[in-house]
Amino acid sequence: MELVKEIDSVKESHQKELEAKDVQHKTELEEIRSANREQIQQLENNLQQLGAEHDAESEQIKFEYGRQIDELNQNHSATLARLESEHAAHISEIQSAHQEQLSQLELSRDQLEIERSRLHQSKHGK
Repeated sequence: MELVKEIDSVKESHQKELEAKDVQHKTELEEIRSANREQIQQLENNLQQLGAEHDAESEQIKFEYGRQIDELNQNHSATLARLESEHAAHISEIQSAHQEQLSQLELSRDQLEIERSRLHQSKHGK
């Protein structure tokens, strides 16, 4: 009975750990997205200011800001993909370790049951 409680406790602990990691990962992603939106908004504001100018220099600057926005979006997408991949791998590692621990606990439980049954049989068999 104690082993069952321990297994349940380990399962609950592992689930809480996974949920906490998931919340942390989502928070990190949202912070990145928020920073990205702010940077894009700032660059777009700069573009609007330059839109009022009509000389060759302002056209070059607008082109450069557009390039920076494109580069920022590409970097953001790559960073998100990398983070999501790392987070998925991390969660998979945690789940694998948790499953291994659970398997070991279940094996110990089964061995204890076999030993208890053997002792019970030898006690009643004599």
